[in-house]
Amino acid sequence: MIAVVGGLVAAVCWAASALCARRSARIVGPQAAVAWVMLIGLVPLTPAALLVGTPERLDASSASWAVVGGLGAVVGLVAMYAAFREGKVGVVAPIIAAEGAIAAVIAIAFGERLGLIAGVVLCVIVLGIVLTSVSPDVDRRSRTSSGATFAILAAFCFGASLYGIGRAGDDLGAVWTLLVIRLVALVALVVPLLALRRLRWDRSAAPFLLASAVLEIAGGSAFILGSDDGIAITSVVASQNATFIVAAGYVFLGERLGRAQAIGVGTVLGGVTLLAGLQA
Repeated sequence: MIAVVGGLVAAVCWAASALCARRSARIVGPQAAVAWVMLIGLVPLTPAALLVGTPERLDASSASWAVVGGLGAVVGLVAMYAAFREGKVGVVAPIIAAEGAIAAVIAIAFGERLGLIAGVVLCVIVLGIVLTSVSPDVDRRSRTSSGATFAILAAFCFGASLYGIGRAGDDLGAVWTLLVIRLVALVALVVPLLALRRLRWDRSAAPFLLASAVLEIAGGSAFILGSDDGIAITSVVASQNATFIVAAGYVFLGERLGRAQAIGVGTVLGGVTLLAGLQA
């Protein structure tokens, strides 16, 4: 049950963060938006890590998985922000939600076991995600493929990141795992942007960047907690953020869903509910 709860909390936080990121990316650009979110996140995480102290189980393996999680998160976030800037959230988000299935496959490949029924339910959830993403747009104003390339890249990067974070979190704990991700972002993204003088700032984006930074930390912490009970299940449940984003797009952004997209979203919701019951 911890895996499901952790995944759902992560999904809510990441969905809210993505909606904030959609706005900030349109103001300062995807790369700068990710860079600022990661820099802001360093402010609370650095003193928190000093208070916690160096993890006793820190070694080359756990550090490597944390770096994998960091690189995947950084590239995935940049791709996701670009996808949201280019396409409709109701179409892009479900494609990115394939991250959970990718992480689950990686977890199974590394030896994690799932029950037969849970495995079937995970497949149903994935089918719902696919149905939502490939269905035509009801208003025909934007093509289903709009932002799809960035969304697919984000899905694969996030899938690897989720597994890396889950593995590192077992040994390093939430604080240090999340800190390493932001340190990776500092080296791989912030410093190059500063060197190229492309780290844009706009005061109007500040509230959205701050909200994204806080929500990313909260979602990452919830995911790490849930992954202690099972990375595969937590990853797929966390991909439920796509459903929340699609719903928000309908309520707040005026986006409409086609019949097939609605069926896909309903399938995902039903699958997650069933999965929660199985894990209770």
